[in-house]
Amino acid sequence: MNTHWAEQFIAHQLAYSFLSKALYEPPDPEFMSVLTGQELFADWPLDSSDVDTLTGLGLLRDFCRQWDESQTFALKQDYSRLFLGPSALLAPPWESVY
Repeated sequence: MNTHWAEQFIAHQLAYSFLSKALYEPPDPEFMSVLTGQELFADWPLDSSDVDTLTGLGLLRDFCRQWDESQTFALKQDYSRLFLGPSALLAPPWESVY
């Protein structure tokens, strides 16, 4: 197998695992500690030459630098409002804009 393709498969698996955890599970202190403490967005595994991707990664890096554990409750509230309800979800993860 081509080494480049193997690296790409691993990079996609890492990115998708992160996104799965971030979108389908409420944030918890352990996840936030790993996320903010290891500068994961400085070494994003996928191509990040697109302007929108670079902007998003910059926002995520800024969020991680400014993270304070006292924000956990507000983050959980945001997660619930976006993905759980009780009212209409603002970002249902199973819907597509297409």
